[in-house]
Amino acid sequence: MNKKNNAPESIRLTQGIAYASPIVVTSFLLYPVQIILAGMYAKYFGLALTTIASIVFAARLFDAVTDPVIGYLSDRYRNKTGTRKPWVLVGSLCLIASSYLLFVPPTDVTAWYFLVWYIVFYLAWTVVDIPHMAWGGELTNCSHEKTRIYSVRTLCQFSGLLLYTLVPMLPYFAGEGFTPETMKWSVIGSAVIILPTLIWCLRATPNGRPSAVSPKESPNTLLVTLTNNKPLLVFIGGFFLISLGNGMYIGLTFIFADSFLGIGEKLPLIFTVSIFAGLIAASIVYKLAGLMEKAHLFALSILLSAIALASMAFIQPGKAAIPSFMALTAVFTFCNAIILSIAPSMVSDIADYGSWKSRADHMATYFAIYLFMAKAIVGIGGALGLGLIGWYGFDAAATSH
Repeated sequence: MNKKNNAPESIRLTQGIAYASPIVVTSFLLYPVQIILAGMYAKYFGLALTTIASIVFAARLFDAVTDPVIGYLSDRYRNKTGTRKPWVLVGSLCLIASSYLLFVPPTDVTAWYFLVWYIVFYLAWTVVDIPHMAWGGELTNCSHEKTRIYSVRTLCQFSGLLLYTLVPMLPYFAGEGFTPETMKWSVIGSAVIILPTLIWCLRATPNGRPSAVSPKESPNTLLVTLTNNKPLLVFIGGFFLISLGNGMYIGLTFIFADSFLGIGEKLPLIFTVSIFAGLIAASIVYKLAGLMEKAHLFALSILLSAIALASMAFIQPGKAAIPSFMALTAVFTFCNAIILSIAPSMVSDIADYGSWKSRADHMATYFAIYLFMAKAIVGIGGALGLGLIGWYGFDAAATSH
């Protein structure tokens, strides 16, 4: 036990699972928004790709304002109360409500409808995710144990993804792939799951170490603290490019596989296989991080994922594309699971370094910056990809290209 801040060097595995359990539901909802929703609104509801790209880009600009604000307010709230739990509770409930309105739109859906609920969805997710990720970094002082906590969180994240990919494979949906009907029942299922996971999480997980944030600290002082943190600036520079490239891939995956390769009906199976690869990676990343430096493991995973993405350019349309696309998607997802486990652990270490320098804790603010990259820059990359193919005249509803 560290006597300085009363935070343990490790927490029980059951506490780590309880902490991470709500992420099963949030990822269950986030996955279709990131990968499926744009193609769904283009194919089934008639919105133009360039319109969707503009909406996604506008929402990411909104995130540029809300993410740091949520991080700052979460830090201030924890300084006064010693907990981040109300943020996770309120954000999760708002996420369910906004998901239903986004996943089950009216038949005469408009661009304004999509814009409003797309922004509300991501705002609710921000209210959950930033405080929740910061909370994980405050449960232990040990850098390696943080990797364990975030690897459990990644396992829950990929479990949620797996659940979503299995929904279209249920006999009720007759193997039709991802459709508006599967979206509807997905959000209804998530509403049933969320309450017991939230209750378990909030009751079983400790608040973590006490905060050292000064109540009188101004936003300007915080900005100076962040800009003087060199490890943070280096991390941001690299992660910006990673997020932009991943965003282009994520935003175009459904359209690439369904409209171009012509294997859309196999996407649930392909995603299921790839998610199992992610679950394997999240299960072993804690061991891998004990064998090599986290930064080296992080860099190696990025390199391999880049090779997998570049290789997809050589896949030709038709049924023969299925094994190649499945294998490359599995490699990318395996590497991405490692990145998703290592990156927040690194951010938490960077936040601890900043706390040591400034004598003040800003854990949620650091994670607001990280999640802005993981969410907003990924979204901008997705909008850029959609905008490019729309500019070239690609029609997602066409039968030949």
